[in-house]
Amino acid sequence: SESGLPSWATDATKPCQTISEVLIEQAQQYLLTVSISSIAGSACFIYYANRLPRRQWLVVSFLVLAVLFITTGGVYYGVAHTKAAPATVTLVAVCHFAFNFGANTLTFIIPAEAFPTCYRCTCHGVSAAAGKGGSLVAVLVVYGINTASRRSREHNPSIVRNRQGLIFI
Repeated sequence: SESGLPSWATDATKPCQTISEVLIEQAQQYLLTVSISSIAGSACFIYYANRLPRRQWLVVSFLVLAVLFITTGGVYYGVAHTKAAPATVTLVAVCHFAFNFGANTLTFIIPAEAFPTCYRCTCHGVSAAAGKGGSLVAVLVVYGINTASRRSREHNPSIVRNRQGLIFI
């Protein structure tokens, strides 16, 4: 690279960090961001669980998450690799809070209340399998975005477009 740092080094103030130290540091930051905001969202859900109508709450939470994901993707485009980059981390934390405060928890509670026990387990298994399929599709989409971004930079180095924001959108 032009700065003399390896491509995986993320902090120029720590030029001697090994790749494992970088990965451990990033994993700790990710776990703190995701865990704290997710636990806070779940705690808020516990408080409001019987105070808000579930179906309307589920619909509103999906709409709020859609807006948050579009906003997070747009902000990522705007501030990637600048001093304002922590704004993306903050928005990701807000997304995890909103997800656990609404859609994530409600998609388990509503079926448990709506369906008889004999159907609940089978349908929950089908739903879980569909979720795993969705995760596979998401991984393939992210891989495609990263591959396309890498190829466009190889063919035309002046292109600095950051397609990572598409992951949120």
